[in-house]
Amino acid sequence: MKKRFIGLMLCILLLFAAALPALAAGEAGVEDRIVSHAAPTDGADAAKRDEAWLREAFPNLRSCETTETRFVFASAPNVTKTRAVLNKKGESLVIYRFETAGALEKCKAMVRGNALVYGGKTVYADTLFSATYYYNDAEKTIALYCGAEEKVNNKLLSGYTVAGNFGGYFQDRNMVAFGDYVYLDAVKWDEGYVEPDSIKKVLALTDIVCIGSIKKAPPVPAKGKEPEFPAFGTYEIEVSRAVKGRARRMIKLQGYPGVMTEGRTYVLFLEEYQFPGGASALSLAESYYRSTFEIDDRGYVLPIREYGMKAPVKLEKFLKGL
Repeated sequence: MKKRFIGLMLCILLLFAAALPALAAGEAGVEDRIVSHAAPTDGADAAKRDEAWLREAFPNLRSCETTETRFVFASAPNVTKTRAVLNKKGESLVIYRFETAGALEKCKAMVRGNALVYGGKTVYADTLFSATYYYNDAEKTIALYCGAEEKVNNKLLSGYTVAGNFGGYFQDRNMVAFGDYVYLDAVKWDEGYVEPDSIKKVLALTDIVCIGSIKKAPPVPAKGKEPEFPAFGTYEIEVSRAVKGRARRMIKLQGYPGVMTEGRTYVLFLEEYQFPGGASALSLAESYYRSTFEIDDRGYVLPIREYGMKAPVKLEKFLKGL
């Protein structure tokens, strides 16, 4: 009788142990599972799990489809692309799943804020919403969110990291990061500084507004290499249009590398300092890089979240609002 009782207890314990993983999965929330929403498996199975996660995380999504393609550029690595339209407004979330960690790293290096740069070409996301790229090393995925909802960003951040430096809609424009090394946090460095929370307030600090293309930018330090203090470099800018203040053909600005990208065009808000003897120097207005408004290849000014902008706006409309 004693042996039968011990055998029965062992069976119960084994059954309980087998049920534990299922119980744990049942208790975990969607946000807890985002880090491993598709375990490393073959592409087809992983894509199905990506779709399942998207439908569970965003129950009101309008559509979801998966295709096998290249990562944006024709010669870039192969990806499994799963795209979901999240709401009636048309905001979307795309998950690019890579076959290898090397392919992921290659494509992460292409991200420059709101755009991708590869082989001398720049491609902006084909959207009229704000755009932010994210990556997840464990999952070998890059996500592109076209939209401005804080709750979507927060859900993604439980498993993803914002890619690129300045320019991504949900990127912190007060920081310069070289690899994993954060070099500047302007707000923490200057406790007495109150950041302008509108374009009008920045404009009040501005002596010159112009449109210029970056002809030369300081090189970004190699990944893992800390920049030497103060890490400033020189941007050489060719001015195509003066909007406010004195017109100049060429401008040189001191600044941190990575803030603006060579070959790209920006609306620049500048302050002019006068020195004894008549010399002068220019710097970005309010100093902390929210005064560089990038223009994409369709002629739209890309939005900056801290000023309440939620979507790109046509250049002429942007300028009329100043």
